[in-house]
Amino acid sequence: MQEIVNDMTSVVNMRLAYAYVLPQVFENLYSPNEALQNGTLFRDLNIPMEVYGPMGN
Repeated sequence: MQEIVNDMTSVVNMRLAYAYVLPQVFENLYSPNEALQNGTLFRDLNIPMEVYGPMGN
């Protein structure tokens, strides 16, 4: 068990990723009720699942 803990110490201190988020312009918005139904305020971010395909493919 101690070997596993020692191996994990080096992984914990690693940077795994960097995030880059583009600024979102407040245009083409849903109404508050539509935003709650779609999970986003921004119409441009509401991309149907068919575009991505099912999980695991």
